[in-house]
Amino acid sequence: MDDRPAWGTPPRNQPGGFTTGPADALPEDDRLADLYASVVDTGRRKPRAGGTAPSGRWRVVGALVAVVVVCAAVGWLLLRPGGTDPSSAGATGAVDPADAWSASAAPQVVADLVEVAGGTQFVAVFLYAGYASAVAPTAPGATTTDRYAWRDGKAERSGPEGVLDPDELFDVTTVDWTAIEGFVSQVPELSGIDSMPSSVYVERAVAGGASADAQLSLSLSDDYGRSANLIADQAGQIVWMSSDIEGSPASEWAAAGLLQTDRTRQVADDLVAVAGSTQFVSVRIFNGHASAYALNAPGDSVDYLSWSRGFASTSSSTSTVNPAALFDVTTVDWTSVAGLVAQAGDLTGIGAPMLHGSVEVSRAGSGLVYEVYLDDDSVTGSVAFDATGQVVSMRGGVPGSASDQWDAAH
Repeated sequence: MDDRPAWGTPPRNQPGGFTTGPADALPEDDRLADLYASVVDTGRRKPRAGGTAPSGRWRVVGALVAVVVVCAAVGWLLLRPGGTDPSSAGATGAVDPADAWSASAAPQVVADLVEVAGGTQFVAVFLYAGYASAVAPTAPGATTTDRYAWRDGKAERSGPEGVLDPDELFDVTTVDWTAIEGFVSQVPELSGIDSMPSSVYVERAVAGGASADAQLSLSLSDDYGRSANLIADQAGQIVWMSSDIEGSPASEWAAAGLLQTDRTRQVADDLVAVAGSTQFVSVRIFNGHASAYALNAPGDSVDYLSWSRGFASTSSSTSTVNPAALFDVTTVDWTSVAGLVAQAGDLTGIGAPMLHGSVEVSRAGSGLVYEVYLDDDSVTGSVAFDATGQVVSMRGGVPGSASDQWDAAH
């Protein structure tokens, strides 16, 4: 009868086998010898009744096999991820590639890129989970750009990129690189997509704009093709987000649009910041973007301004100044905008949400006029209010609505 132990049963105590006494009670050399002997012993086949024991040659083969197994096991324990191999993360203070955009790693990654590039002016920085790349001038003052790469704690120049557009440059020292980890960590909850982005893209917020601030942007998608986009300023504060996942905070944020008290005021403040003046001809705020005409800082012409995805910008001068059209944008009651939009929806019969409408503020005579434009893809209409909220005029709207009747009567 074969009395070998069943599969998985620990070997019985026997000469040369595992001991049941405490391992610490054995000298170091005895424990190693005991481990070797036990592996060899468990590899032996106990002869059947009437059979013969394995020859000496096969015992030698078995011993060699056991030595190979033991060596392989010890090697795996030493070299496995997180083992005691000196090159593993943390042993030499090197950054773990998986944490390249973490608060502790990102500043060093950028510092390494700056050292190789020779300056702090960059066109773009891409931070991935395990490495980084960047586009920067070939040298300070150069008119060409090169691509730079960072991996395994080392940055290097990876090749020419193209011709430099100075309007795209930003100073990497103005970015709070420690804030990126917090920005990224919010993505799954805000977007509704249960995955992390593949990279964070850092670039100048508005190419050629009055401000050289940088923005942090990321995009991600799931297996169903649904995507999300989030943008933060250089301090890591989210200024814009959208998502295809209905009900997610990013989706609801985009649907709510800019025509809310806190957002309309922020848009106006951003436009004033890039204009360098509070004297405006008009401000028009849509659901997802805004535009304006304002007196430029020298005061000799009017500039066209725009606001999109969290940042404002200005273009070249467009016309001469008409003093009668100017008003101080700081006198606008932005708290009234949301209420005027709702009232205009009732008067025109179009209602909310106003996905394709806008509110324009301009000067009319000695006061301000707020004109709400509504569009639901089939019907358009508008209602103008004075600064006190009284209706000044109405046009279009659903047939039979108050605005339609006003339009017909006037």
